[in-house]
Amino acid sequence: MYIYDRPLTASRFLRNEAPDILRPSQHYYYSSRQGLGTEYGALHGSKGGKRQDEASLMSPAARSAEVVRLTDEIVRHAGGRKWASVDEAYKKVESMGDAAFDLIPKELTSAAHIHTQGAIAADALGEMKLKQTRLLRARKSMENAGVPVNAQVFKDNIDSLNAIDMAYGSVDIAPRIEPTSKKQLAKLKDHGPELTRVEQPGEPLLTPDELRSIEAAARAIKKDGRFNGLLPARSYRLADRSFVVNAGTELKGKPRISVRWGN
Repeated sequence: MYIYDRPLTASRFLRNEAPDILRPSQHYYYSSRQGLGTEYGALHGSKGGKRQDEASLMSPAARSAEVVRLTDEIVRHAGGRKWASVDEAYKKVESMGDAAFDLIPKELTSAAHIHTQGAIAADALGEMKLKQTRLLRARKSMENAGVPVNAQVFKDNIDSLNAIDMAYGSVDIAPRIEPTSKKQLAKLKDHGPELTRVEQPGEPLLTPDELRSIEAAARAIKKDGRFNGLLPARSYRLADRSFVVNAGTELKGKPRISVRWGN
């Protein structure tokens, strides 16, 4: 697959180089005192699954020990800039339920720090919606821990959320006709349409995190024809559709752009 006549190769950030994250913004669109409320839960609710079922069968001691082990993995892999490994370990804690992050020993690190490391990992993998979700969790953890809103770590978190909202928009991409059989699903697998960016005169160059997010979206669409996440505010083409993503995410009340492709 290609984006503007350039093959999508593995990002340097997947080769364990540090991503750009927590970049400062000059405008505070998110209030540092703004609560997450029901909007957060509706947009970024946790998902259960097989691992959560398994975790529910653990004894409290075993559950706590597993959280400590995974926390240690996250800290260790983050130190080595192994972001794919950080993401994997973070998702394992996440699958145990939101309360699992409360089991992180304060003498080891804070839940906010782990959420922030998870956000860095999501950034490195081009998963901007996950980055936003994890930054929100970090902010909530800091609020619960009583971190002053004028603390630099709190300001950095707010700046990062603002930067996402100013540069990205919410997009929902899916086939116009939903596959209903295993044969149709198999035919679609790895044969989704090509996502290309349509360059406009005078627009700024893509930043590294914006490029990673487009690459990740293109891979997801090629894999099964679907993408539900954030894309940079740019012009795109997908199969027979052209569409424009404007800045502003659902968290700030901006509706998702719905793009349906195919016959």
